[in-house]
Amino acid sequence: FFSSALAAGLLFNAGAAQAGPAVLVDLSTGKVLEHEDPFAPWYPASLTKLMTALVTFRAIKAGEITLQSPVRVSERAAKEPPSKMGYKPGSVLTVDNAIKILMVKSANDIATAIAESIGGSQRAFVARMNAEARRLGMAGTHFVNAHGLHSDEQTTNARDLAVLAMALLNEFPEYAHYYGIEALRAGDKVLENHNDLIMRFDGVTGMKTG
Repeated sequence: FFSSALAAGLLFNAGAAQAGPAVLVDLSTGKVLEHEDPFAPWYPASLTKLMTALVTFRAIKAGEITLQSPVRVSERAAKEPPSKMGYKPGSVLTVDNAIKILMVKSANDIATAIAESIGGSQRAFVARMNAEARRLGMAGTHFVNAHGLHSDEQTTNARDLAVLAMALLNEFPEYAHYYGIEALRAGDKVLENHNDLIMRFDGVTGMKTG
Protein backbone atom coordinates (compact mmCIF):
# COMPACT_ATOMS: atom_id res chain seq x y z
CA PHE A 1 0.00 0.00 0.00
CA PHE A 2 1.00 3.63 -0.26
CA SER A 3 0.90 6.07 2.62
CA SER A 4 0.87 9.85 2.84
CA ALA A 5 4.41 9.59 4.22
CA LEU A 6 5.60 8.68 0.71
CA ALA A 7 6.53 5.16 1.70
CA ALA A 8 5.63 2.45 -0.79
CA GLY A 9 5.20 -1.04 0.59
CA LEU A 10 4.53 -4.30 -1.21
CA LEU A 11 3.84 -7.50 0.73
CA PHE A 12 3.01 -10.99 -0.48
CA ASN A 13 0.98 -13.12 1.94
CA ALA A 14 2.74 -16.46 2.37
CA GLY A 15 0.39 -17.80 5.03
CA ALA A 16 -0.93 -16.94 8.46
CA ALA A 17 2.30 -17.79 10.29
CA GLN A 18 4.71 -15.59 8.36
CA ALA A 19 4.89 -12.73 5.92
CA GLY A 20 6.11 -13.25 2.41
CA PRO A 21 8.60 -11.22 0.36
CA ALA A 22 8.30 -7.49 1.04
CA VAL A 23 9.82 -4.13 0.13
CA LEU A 24 9.33 -0.75 1.80
CA VAL A 25 10.51 2.19 -0.31
CA ASP A 26 10.69 5.95 0.22
CA LEU A 27 9.05 7.32 -2.94
CA SER A 28 10.75 10.68 -2.63
CA THR A 29 14.26 9.19 -2.85
CA GLY A 30 13.85 5.62 -4.06
CA LYS A 31 15.70 4.42 -0.96
CA VAL A 32 14.78 0.94 0.26
CA LEU A 33 13.88 1.22 3.95
CA GLU A 34 13.13 -2.44 4.67
CA HIS A 35 13.10 -5.63 2.65
CA GLU A 36 12.51 -9.35 3.05
CA ASP A 37 13.49 -11.68 0.19
CA PRO A 38 12.91 -8.93 -2.41
CA PHE A 39 14.18 -11.06 -5.31
CA ALA A 40 12.35 -14.27 -4.41
CA PRO A 41 10.23 -15.47 -7.36
CA TRP A 42 6.50 -15.11 -6.72
CA TYR A 43 3.21 -15.14 -8.56
CA PRO A 44 1.88 -11.58 -8.98
CA ALA A 45 -1.83 -12.53 -9.01
CA SER A 46 -3.94 -9.38 -9.39
CA LEU A 47 -0.96 -7.09 -8.83
CA THR A 48 -0.54 -7.89 -12.53
CA LYS A 49 -3.28 -5.31 -13.10
CA LEU A 50 -0.84 -2.55 -12.12
CA MET A 51 1.11 -3.29 -15.29
CA THR A 52 -2.16 -3.48 -17.24
CA ALA A 53 -2.89 0.02 -15.96
CA LEU A 54 0.59 1.31 -16.83
CA VAL A 55 0.34 0.05 -20.41
CA THR A 56 -3.08 1.69 -20.67
CA PHE A 57 -1.73 5.02 -19.39
CA ARG A 58 1.13 4.90 -21.88
CA ALA A 59 -1.34 4.25 -24.70
CA ILE A 60 -3.25 7.36 -23.61
CA LYS A 61 -0.03 9.40 -23.48
CA ALA A 62 0.88 8.18 -26.98
CA GLY A 63 -2.47 9.37 -28.33
CA GLU A 64 -3.67 5.88 -29.25
CA ILE A 65 -6.72 6.15 -27.01
CA THR A 66 -8.38 8.52 -24.54
CA LEU A 67 -10.16 7.96 -21.26
CA GLN A 68 -13.41 8.04 -23.23
CA SER A 69 -12.36 5.42 -25.79
CA PRO A 70 -14.49 2.25 -25.87
CA VAL A 71 -13.56 -0.98 -24.14
CA ARG A 72 -15.53 -3.86 -25.61
CA VAL A 73 -16.21 -7.10 -23.76
CA SER A 74 -15.53 -10.05 -26.06
CA GLU A 75 -16.80 -13.59 -25.62
CA ARG A 76 -13.35 -14.56 -24.35
CA ALA A 77 -13.31 -11.73 -21.82
CA ALA A 78 -16.81 -12.59 -20.63
CA LYS A 79 -15.72 -16.17 -19.90
CA GLU A 80 -12.89 -15.21 -17.52
CA PRO A 81 -13.27 -16.64 -13.98
CA PRO A 82 -14.16 -14.37 -11.04
CA SER A 83 -13.53 -11.85 -9.74
CA LYS A 84 -15.50 -10.35 -12.63
CA MET A 85 -18.25 -7.91 -13.52
CA GLY A 86 -20.20 -10.46 -15.55
CA TYR A 87 -20.99 -8.15 -18.47
CA LYS A 88 -22.41 -9.84 -21.57
CA PRO A 89 -20.30 -10.14 -24.73
CA GLY A 90 -20.69 -6.99 -26.78
CA SER A 91 -21.00 -4.73 -23.76
CA VAL A 92 -19.07 -1.47 -24.06
CA LEU A 93 -17.66 0.81 -21.37
CA THR A 94 -15.13 3.64 -21.37
CA VAL A 95 -11.44 3.30 -20.59
CA ASP A 96 -12.05 5.52 -17.56
CA ASN A 97 -14.71 3.22 -16.11
CA ALA A 98 -12.69 0.14 -17.01
CA ILE A 99 -9.68 1.38 -15.03
CA LYS A 100 -11.91 2.19 -12.04
CA ILE A 101 -13.37 -1.33 -12.13
CA LEU A 102 -9.88 -2.80 -12.52
CA MET A 103 -8.65 -1.05 -9.37
CA VAL A 104 -11.77 -1.48 -7.20
CA LYS A 105 -13.34 -4.79 -8.25
CA SER A 106 -10.15 -6.33 -9.68
CA ALA A 107 -12.35 -7.75 -12.41
CA ASN A 108 -10.62 -10.29 -14.64
CA ASP A 109 -13.13 -9.94 -17.47
CA ILE A 110 -12.47 -6.21 -17.64
CA ALA A 111 -8.69 -6.71 -17.59
CA THR A 112 -8.99 -8.96 -20.64
CA ALA A 113 -11.36 -6.51 -22.33
CA ILE A 114 -8.86 -3.69 -21.81
CA ALA A 115 -6.04 -5.82 -23.22
CA GLU A 116 -8.01 -6.80 -26.32
CA SER A 117 -9.38 -3.31 -26.92
CA ILE A 118 -5.98 -1.60 -26.69
CA GLY A 119 -3.66 -4.28 -28.02
CA GLY A 120 -5.99 -5.90 -30.56
CA SER A 121 -5.45 -9.18 -28.73
CA GLN A 122 -4.39 -10.19 -25.25
CA ARG A 123 -1.18 -11.66 -26.69
CA ALA A 124 -0.21 -8.34 -28.29
CA PHE A 125 -1.07 -6.45 -25.10
CA VAL A 126 1.03 -8.85 -23.01
CA ALA A 127 3.95 -8.15 -25.35
CA ARG A 128 3.59 -4.49 -24.38
CA MET A 129 3.50 -5.46 -20.70
CA ASN A 130 6.76 -7.37 -21.02
CA ALA A 131 8.33 -4.54 -23.02
CA GLU A 132 7.47 -2.14 -20.19
CA ALA A 133 8.91 -4.58 -17.67
CA ARG A 134 12.19 -4.62 -19.60
CA ARG A 135 12.18 -0.82 -19.89
CA LEU A 136 11.80 -0.48 -16.14
CA GLY A 137 14.49 -3.06 -15.38
CA MET A 138 12.07 -5.60 -13.91
CA ALA A 139 14.44 -8.46 -14.71
CA GLY A 140 12.62 -11.01 -12.54
CA THR A 141 9.20 -10.45 -14.10
CA HIS A 142 7.40 -12.15 -16.98
CA PHE A 143 3.73 -11.76 -17.92
CA VAL A 144 1.50 -14.09 -19.93
CA ASN A 145 -1.89 -12.48 -19.20
CA ALA A 146 -3.34 -9.09 -18.26
CA HIS A 147 -5.41 -10.13 -15.23
CA GLY A 148 -3.11 -12.19 -13.02
CA LEU A 149 -5.02 -15.46 -12.90
CA HIS A 150 -2.48 -18.14 -12.07
CA SER A 151 0.04 -19.31 -14.62
CA ASP A 152 3.32 -21.02 -13.77
CA GLU A 153 4.96 -18.80 -16.40
CA GLN A 154 3.75 -15.52 -14.86
CA THR A 155 6.26 -14.55 -12.19
CA THR A 156 7.66 -11.50 -10.48
CA ASN A 157 9.30 -10.45 -7.21
CA ALA A 158 8.76 -7.79 -4.55
CA ARG A 159 11.57 -5.60 -5.83
CA ASP A 160 10.18 -5.52 -9.38
CA LEU A 161 6.69 -4.67 -8.15
CA ALA A 162 8.09 -1.81 -6.10
CA VAL A 163 9.76 -0.52 -9.27
CA LEU A 164 6.44 -0.81 -11.12
CA ALA A 165 4.52 0.98 -8.38
CA MET A 166 7.04 3.82 -8.32
CA ALA A 167 6.88 4.14 -12.11
CA LEU A 168 3.10 4.43 -12.00
CA LEU A 169 3.18 7.18 -9.38
CA ASN A 170 6.17 9.07 -10.79
CA GLU A 171 5.40 8.82 -14.51
CA PHE A 172 1.63 9.17 -14.27
CA PRO A 173 0.79 11.17 -11.12
CA GLU A 174 -2.37 12.47 -12.79
CA TYR A 175 -3.93 9.00 -12.46
CA ALA A 176 -3.11 8.42 -8.78
CA HIS A 177 -6.75 9.00 -7.83
CA TYR A 178 -7.72 5.64 -9.34
CA TYR A 179 -5.88 3.69 -6.63
CA GLY A 180 -7.73 5.08 -3.63
CA ILE A 181 -11.37 4.75 -4.73
CA GLU A 182 -13.26 3.22 -1.81
CA ALA A 183 -16.27 1.94 -3.77
CA LEU A 184 -18.16 2.11 -7.07
CA ARG A 185 -21.86 2.01 -7.77
CA ALA A 186 -22.93 -0.40 -10.51
CA GLY A 187 -26.68 -0.17 -10.97
CA ASP A 188 -28.21 -0.89 -7.58
CA LYS A 189 -25.03 -2.52 -6.27
CA VAL A 190 -22.12 -0.96 -4.39
CA LEU A 191 -18.75 -2.53 -5.15
CA GLU A 192 -16.28 -1.99 -2.31
CA ASN A 193 -12.56 -1.91 -3.02
CA HIS A 194 -10.82 -5.26 -2.46
CA ASN A 195 -8.09 -3.28 -0.70
CA ASP A 196 -9.90 -2.76 2.60
CA LEU A 197 -6.86 -1.00 4.07
CA ILE A 198 -8.15 2.10 2.28
CA MET A 199 -11.23 2.14 4.48
CA ARG A 200 -9.53 0.95 7.68
CA PHE A 201 -6.49 3.23 8.03
CA ASP A 202 -6.11 6.98 7.65
CA GLY A 203 -3.47 7.97 5.11
CA VAL A 204 -3.66 4.81 2.98
CA THR A 205 -4.18 5.78 -0.66
CA GLY A 206 -3.94 2.47 -2.54
CA MET A 207 -2.66 0.88 -4.65
CA LYS A 208 -3.67 -2.73 -5.44
CA THR A 209 -4.13 -6.15 -3.83
CA GLY A 210 -2.96 -9.45 -5.22
